[in-house]
Amino acid sequence: MTRPTLTSRVVRHCALVALATTIVGGFVTACSDEKADPAAMFSGTYSVTRLTASIDGTPATGTDAVPQTTTWVVQTSCAGPGNGCVAVASSTAADPSLPYDQDRMEFVLENGTWSRVVVPPTRPCVPEGLTAPVDEPWVALESASIRANDSASRLSGTLASVQGGSCAMTSEGSITLTRTGGLPSGTRTIGDVRVPAAVASPVEGFRGAYEETTRIVAWNPPTLIRTPTVQTTRFTAAPTCTRDATTCVVVMNGQDSQGSPTVAGFTGGPSRMLSQVETVGPRRCADGRSYRPVLTSTATLPEGDASPVQSITSTSTLAWTEACPGRVTFENDLRRIGD
Repeated sequence: MTRPTLTSRVVRHCALVALATTIVGGFVTACSDEKADPAAMFSGTYSVTRLTASIDGTPATGTDAVPQTTTWVVQTSCAGPGNGCVAVASSTAADPSLPYDQDRMEFVLENGTWSRVVVPPTRPCVPEGLTAPVDEPWVALESASIRANDSASRLSGTLASVQGGSCAMTSEGSITLTRTGGLPSGTRTIGDVRVPAAVASPVEGFRGAYEETTRIVAWNPPTLIRTPTVQTTRFTAAPTCTRDATTCVVVMNGQDSQGSPTVAGFTGGPSRMLSQVETVGPRRCADGRSYRPVLTSTATLPEGDASPVQSITSTSTLAWTEACPGRVTFENDLRRIGD
């Protein structure tokens, strides 16, 4: 599988003139006796370099470690509606399949940092051993956090990528922007850009270290399992959500395992329910035939505003329909044990 290459708001001290977005090299401000925030000068043409540092916690190698370069044209609006500033970047080599080469990318300024958390374009997932993509929900997020120097001529920050499902993976890296000029002649102004409201999600409370007890509660056919077992594992959970909380993912890394993480999440609106769908590795029937079961898990976070979440109950099903069809149902009890 080809790995994808890696690649919110500050209080205004003065009113920015609407024509500022067309000024080459910065902004004209209408202030009384207060100085404009330097971050609001994020405007012009920038050379952008992205570097993947790690994949699933392991240093990137080969083509994954090769820096990726592109050019962005950036304009910033602090005129509203709403409080704060939004930078709109446009790649000069727009590719809708790449999360950091889009025709329009919005970054929100908050506490001196430009942030962007979005659902990336869908990518086909072909698990190892299969020849065709699997059909499963797309659960993924791309996150960027960038800070500027005093003149916004150079910005640097971090990138993070999360993908769930049968091709679950995480990656982390860096991004650097260097201003090479002003806005190209003929650049259309972005006008007023709405600062999206920040929405808190209960998923943000699903964080820290957890102990999970898994019990087999049902199976079919009856001869599939002689004695149901109980298993206890430990993992750490780290959530990420879009600013409007319409999409959240939780990355779960086992404390005793290496490799790809477990990623649960949702897309489509604020929710307390997390789900995971994954085609697991090949298994064999008693007669030697091979099959690929599908694992489906759902967890509903408890009501209330408790954060971090102390306990969660989830249900998982392992099912297959080709050779020697079968189904196993598990109940999982999660208990938080630390940070």
